[in-house]
Amino acid sequence: MILNDYTSVDIENLSQFISVINDYVSPRGHKKEFTRINNLYWYIDDLHRTLNHLRFEFDEVIDNDIELYRCAREILDTETELEYWQQFRKHAKKLENDDILFSKSNFRQYKYYFRGHYNAQLYRLLPGVLRDSEPLKEDFYYHNIKVQCSEDFINCNHIHQLVQMQHYDCPTRLLDITSNPLVALYFACKNFRCERCDKANIGEVFIFAVKESEILYYDSDKALMLSCLPRFSYADKMEIYDACYKKIRTHGKFDAPNNGTTVERLYHEIKTEVPSFEKKINPVDLLTPFFVQPLKMNARILKQDGAFIINGLSKSTDDAIQKLEYLVTTRIRVHNQDNILKELDKLGINEATLFPEVDKVANYLKSK
Repeated sequence: MILNDYTSVDIENLSQFISVINDYVSPRGHKKEFTRINNLYWYIDDLHRTLNHLRFEFDEVIDNDIELYRCAREILDTETELEYWQQFRKHAKKLENDDILFSKSNFRQYKYYFRGHYNAQLYRLLPGVLRDSEPLKEDFYYHNIKVQCSEDFINCNHIHQLVQMQHYDCPTRLLDITSNPLVALYFACKNFRCERCDKANIGEVFIFAVKESEILYYDSDKALMLSCLPRFSYADKMEIYDACYKKIRTHGKFDAPNNGTTVERLYHEIKTEVPSFEKKINPVDLLTPFFVQPLKMNARILKQDGAFIINGLSKSTDDAIQKLEYLVTTRIRVHNQDNILKELDKLGINEATLFPEVDKVANYLKSK
């Protein structure tokens, strides 16, 4: 199973929260940061050994879809890491004696994202359309909201159609995140004492650490692939899902002249937006959640420093949850939400500033 060994901490006020965040984003503050490489030649050899071990493990787990995906994903990540350092070694001169050059290349830049929610004990880390029976209705939501509200989707590409739907609370395969930890803290507190919450009344903030090189932008090929999936019926998506695992088992890609009717339809849909898109989809990418930085196309995304995780194909909610939880590095349990909301308000983090629509501002003013 894909499970992460993320840490958990508790906070009761704003200063504690800021202290945890500062400690976390400092150098070596989180568990997913790369180990310092003291000897590049040894490290490359170690990557080769890791790759051989993963390939052996791959053959052992070939009948377990979840483990097979995990192993295939780790093989792909290790191959990418190995290629990076092999290219660096090839082009670097006098590597062992050039400490400045090596230290700069050995430092990986991370970006941190956060997600807050107000129901720590009952919450499941899932996008709206993957909850309960919603996966069966994804294409229904996608097509009908565009029919009913067509003017809101004029000149929108695939990913921004999903962003628009998410903005209006339509279930999508996007999961909201933010680059501002105080915004996430607000969402961990804003609905405290609600009737639908658990009696423990504990909020929670997830922290994600992602290498900057792995963040997708709105026009990325991988983001485009996944943003086309809502156009397909649930049966079609499951057909693509099964086709992905068939390809993974043979270490293949969807690069044949004919990949099957449904996969060919996916290629056709992608090419309606990017005619030059190459026919070489890695099936692992269709199963993987990716961090996406969209355009700041509406005031809410701008005010909330918003971004998204776009989810790939999963056959069950447990499968989708495990993939997302694997991305989490730390979770902060939030107590005393009422006082924290008051502290955030003094810093200008409140309903009126994060939801700049007129009705939200009016709600905030009525609460004063």
